[in-house]
Amino acid sequence: AFANTKSIEFDGVNDFLSAGTFTSFDGLDKFSVSMWCKIASGGGGYVLGKNRADSHWGNRFNFYIDEYKIEVNTAQLAFRNTSLSLGNNWISVIFVIDRTQGTILDRCKVYVNGSVIVNSQNSNFSQVVADSEPLTIGTRTTGTSSPSPHNAFEGHLDEVALFNIALSSSQASAIGSTTPTDLTGHTGLINWWRMGDGDTYPTIIDHQGSNNATMTNMASGDIVSDVPS
Repeated sequence: AFANTKSIEFDGVNDFLSAGTFTSFDGLDKFSVSMWCKIASGGGGYVLGKNRADSHWGNRFNFYIDEYKIEVNTAQLAFRNTSLSLGNNWISVIFVIDRTQGTILDRCKVYVNGSVIVNSQNSNFSQVVADSEPLTIGTRTTGTSSPSPHNAFEGHLDEVALFNIALSSSQASAIGSTTPTDLTGHTGLINWWRMGDGDTYPTIIDHQGSNNATMTNMASGDIVSDVPS
């Protein structure tokens, strides 16, 4: 039976998970990212990213959350809202990319606790360009020869899932409106890290794909019993 009993706590300094070379979003017009997060007071930061090997500051994509702001970049700005009040509580955040939408502001949607929030600024962003850099959870990295964490996330992350489809509003509501649910067999699911449940430090198992993640600059005590309820 599905049970959610663990999450991972990130220190906002250099904690992150490295999930190996990730190419599943390369060249896609549609994909989605789902997670539960609890932002530390005054914390937040980058929750997911993929470095750009040929540019010190460039990223192939990154996703940022703090108490007041959510931002998405896929080379160019896809989503920004800086008028939020997310607080130090567990919330579901779902990012949906759909470049086939006719209106630029509709090409990236963000759902908080199952409800869509306003996209106040973006650009006509491009597809994710292929790169062999690793996927990172809990930070974005910068640099070319030895990438390092930049503006790492401070808080808790749980049930991180990636999809190769644009989740519909009803799917986003079903995933994020109450508490974490069993995603086994969900349409388009390509990666799913339970963030502690069934895991043994330092390996965080990918329950859907083959991108097991490694806890980096972290300790076994960063797997904690603080979860959405």
